Amino acid sequence: MKRSLASHNSCKTLWGSKIRESPPTVAYQEVMRDDTGVYKWLRKIDEFGFCFVSGVPSNPEDTEKLTQRIAFIRDTKCEYGGFWDFTSDLKHGDTAYTNLALGAHTDTTYLSDPCGLQLFHLLSHEGTGGQTLLVDGFYAAAKLREKYPSHYELLTEVKINAHAAGDADSLYIPDEPFSILKEDRNGELLRVRYNNDDRSALKYIDPVLVDDW
Repeated sequence: MKRSLASHNSCKTLWGSKIRESPPTVAYQEVMRDDTGVYKWLRKIDEFGFCFVSGVPSNPEDTEKLTQRIAFIRDTKCEYGGFWDFTSDLKHGDTAYTNLALGAHTDTTYLSDPCGLQLFHLLSHEGTGGQTLLVDGFYAAAKLREKYPSHYELLTEVKINAHAAGDADSLYIPDEPFSILKEDRNGELLRVRYNNDDRSALKYIDPVLVDDW
């Protein structure tokens, strides 16, 4: 059964820490069985910005097949490629390959067109730590806009550079600097683009605004 997300009103739900009590979830078998399961999965992603999939076999092959239920896997053309696995072995000069705790961030800010949707699957884990941190950037931005509107505006106006240069033979930078928050023509928040580990020097800001930024 074919359905179009565009044919339904897109309902967005902002969320905070209470979502851990009942996070959006679908079953692996349901998604793999037919397009109705895929549609249910996509609807939850569209509403909440993320969705867990329960019961996924712990191997790369089935994980890749699950990913392809949505669409083809985009090849980023950087050191990662399209579909890959990794661990804290320092194979690349990237925080993802360390055992450091990572703060809230969005990925691939160093690309002109950053990834829109990612799928992560923990195949095995025998140590401690490694918890996943999920943050609704749109909810955080809404709170910032409500309490500190001038600071919100600053994050929509100031453009910053980003880069990835963890390997000796690679350097990735976007075509132009981007603001952390981007609104559409109607003033609605369109995108959150934030990664302090990939941020370059502040070049396009009045020095008197640095502290506020």
